[in-house]
Amino acid sequence: MKYCGNTRTTLALHSLTLAVKLVCSGLLLTTTLALPLTFSNPATAQELPATTRLQFDIAKGDLAQGLNQFASRAGIYLSVNSSITQGKTTAGLRGQFTVEEGLQRLLQGSGLQYRFQDAKTVTITATGDGPVALPAVKVSGAALGSATEDSNSYTTQSAGVGGKMDESLREIPRSVSVITRQQLDDQRTLSFYEVMNQMPGVTTTYGGGNDQEVSFHSRGFRLDNVTADGMSISAAGLAGGNTRGGGNNSGMAKYDSVQLLRGPNGLFSGNGQPSGTVNLVRKRPTDSLQIKTALSAGSWDNYAGEVDLSSPLTSDGRLRGRVVAARQDADHFYDSEGNRKTTLYGIVDFKLADSTVLSVGGSRDTQHGAPDQPAGLPRYTNGATLDISRRAGYPGWAVRNYDVDNIFLTLEHRFNEQWRLKTGASDTRTRNGVNEIPVYSGAVDLQSHIGLGSYATLADWNRQVKTFDFNLIGELNLWQRQQQLVFGADLNDSSQYSLIGSVPANDPVRNQPIDWSQFNSETALKRWSNTPAWDNDTRHKQQGLYAYGKFQLYGPLSLTLGGRYAVFDGYSTGLNAYPAEGEPCPSWATTCGTAVSLNNMSSDNIFIPYYALTYDISTTWSAYVSLSRSYENQSNYYDRNHNPLDPTEGNSWELGLKGEFFEGRLNSNITFYRSKRDNYAVSVGGDETFNQIGKSCCYAGNGEFLAQGVEIDLSGALTANWQINAGYTYDDNKTEYGSNEGIRYASYAPRHILRLWSSYQLQGVFAGLRLGGGVQAQSDFFRSGTVRTWNPTGGRDGAGAFDGPNVPYQFNEPGRALWNFFAEYRLNDNWSAALNVNNAFDKRYYQSVGTTTGGNYYGAPGNWTLTLRSTF
Repeated sequence: MKYCGNTRTTLALHSLTLAVKLVCSGLLLTTTLALPLTFSNPATAQELPATTRLQFDIAKGDLAQGLNQFASRAGIYLSVNSSITQGKTTAGLRGQFTVEEGLQRLLQGSGLQYRFQDAKTVTITATGDGPVALPAVKVSGAALGSATEDSNSYTTQSAGVGGKMDESLREIPRSVSVITRQQLDDQRTLSFYEVMNQMPGVTTTYGGGNDQEVSFHSRGFRLDNVTADGMSISAAGLAGGNTRGGGNNSGMAKYDSVQLLRGPNGLFSGNGQPSGTVNLVRKRPTDSLQIKTALSAGSWDNYAGEVDLSSPLTSDGRLRGRVVAARQDADHFYDSEGNRKTTLYGIVDFKLADSTVLSVGGSRDTQHGAPDQPAGLPRYTNGATLDISRRAGYPGWAVRNYDVDNIFLTLEHRFNEQWRLKTGASDTRTRNGVNEIPVYSGAVDLQSHIGLGSYATLADWNRQVKTFDFNLIGELNLWQRQQQLVFGADLNDSSQYSLIGSVPANDPVRNQPIDWSQFNSETALKRWSNTPAWDNDTRHKQQGLYAYGKFQLYGPLSLTLGGRYAVFDGYSTGLNAYPAEGEPCPSWATTCGTAVSLNNMSSDNIFIPYYALTYDISTTWSAYVSLSRSYENQSNYYDRNHNPLDPTEGNSWELGLKGEFFEGRLNSNITFYRSKRDNYAVSVGGDETFNQIGKSCCYAGNGEFLAQGVEIDLSGALTANWQINAGYTYDDNKTEYGSNEGIRYASYAPRHILRLWSSYQLQGVFAGLRLGGGVQAQSDFFRSGTVRTWNPTGGRDGAGAFDGPNVPYQFNEPGRALWNFFAEYRLNDNWSAALNVNNAFDKRYYQSVGTTTGGNYYGAPGNWTLTLRSTF
């Protein structure tokens, strides 16, 4: 099949050229600068008594990185010339030490010495040298580990996604991107949708009908697996993988950062697609009193505010707590009533003993009001887009509500400097009221401008995700080297109950005509007052044992081995519940209260391996090659011999080069990947002799899909005042079986995607001003398939229906670049004001492309937000 339009658009070439120039120039800059730079942090370092003992967890490895982590935890300034730490290592530091004891151990055998300039400033010199006159470097305690708050950084010191132990981005042999708290604040990102739309390599598509969900895709596959602090909060696989109920579109005020691991993550996530894992890092209580507020106002009466309070709750600091509250009231760029979102979050850390910490917390996210995505529009019968305003939306009665509650608990115990035990549990529940959502469906006639097929739906969802995880992490001295090991077990139990009001094709309220030349959202459709027609109950349960180890083989070469043994069970039942209990069936209804579907799935003895080789080229550069796998159960599909199909599996090879500069303040990555999904169920016709309830026949497991490409990331500090987060993705995916061989299977995903955001702190008389901005650029994409045409005499009553001949379609959305800008002025030490302008040049575009009958969604026009922040 030939693609519509020119797939090699000018924008695609510009995107690729800009990304390569950006990354190459950034890497050249970081590798050629020889002088140390000054990195400042507004957080106030607390002067600790000399006898105060702090808990440290610094792994064996590069000395400069270890010193940076030590300064972060101790809250001190370190002045050190990077040339004297080049190539030096440390044995690490685990346990409780005073600042002086910790420095002695870290520097042991390095030939370096320390000197206190005052209680908060330490100079590191070579033995026998005098003090080195360099600006001090200070990293606040908040920058330790995967936390990014108050670091002023667009990168992270470490990430836990893809493994159970926090590692620097250079140490993770996978393609990983992170959006930090600083970037979330600079872009005034309030929702999960907004942050994923900025994530490098991610494609966002809107859903339609009664689910009204947003889907995210990586490497051409749907991103179903979402975790919070490593524990699942998403019902991956339920309802065809669609995480209905909006549970993932939660408020971002309670999160410190967002991490994305691309490619299969079967080692820890189990059943799922070879797309990746999103890990949300929660905010944690701080060592001292902290109060933060934010108030904003913007386009379309968008008002938002949040309060964030954190403090020790006892004089000895053993009990600490944090509370976050946020509220957003907003209209939309399309016709609708307002929408109200709230986020409440609380967490308490309790130090039961010097080596044991218990954390308990919970959150509630709500959304009440009009649908929070634009209306999906049809096209003309010849495929041309409607000449209609972007304001085309919903009547005032359209509503989509949900409440999402999450409670969690973690307990961490350290046996000694080498070993720790961590266990956690999480329960996420989504409850919806009865949602009423119009669906604009039906190709529009060119002459009359009338489209038929539009209707309204009712839906009511309830979902629960229960997760338990237990792991043991430690080090062993084997072959005269320190080897890192992880052993664990987990459980994920997801269930969903739903009443869906999908209007039957022969319901008189269906196929309501709309004159699109005189569209009025208030009068376009009649409400559907009947009760929901489909009663569905679904449950997926998976349990697994996993092991993961990083072994130093020889010198700079290390081997990572992992494996997961798992079992999976699932079922789904469907009941035609139309109408409500006790009410008679309408005269046009064919069935009432009858079971119409039953699906059961199970897999035992599943083993998922993981392999990686890493070579440390220098203290700055590492190269890696890895193989990761995924699986999805297909045991409800049977072949012609009436045997269940094996799971569909995904294998992903990665070859990468990672760089880490300025003690981890700038990270880079270039990854070449080749991901293949095999044994996918493909229909080969029916079999009248097959009579197993809940199973489907007949299928062949010969579906194959291939995704290959390159991912480039650069994040962090280019200079002391210049932060950047840039990601470029080239994805070439295709089908490798049947009549569609060679055709892109994820045609909705652009080949080229560039995500760039940057900020610069001015100096001198403009020292209070910080400027920034970025671009969301991508090449063209398309949708193709077949659609049933309108038959004026079709339907059971002969009044017309979309049951005419199938015709092919293919609609192309051209490449685009959306430019966004940002300016912040610091009024004083506590207050700042910021202005964000998004889609600054008011680009008119479709966020998602559908068919002639519907599913074409406008993207947001140009808009602005003004924000006032305070920190005490």
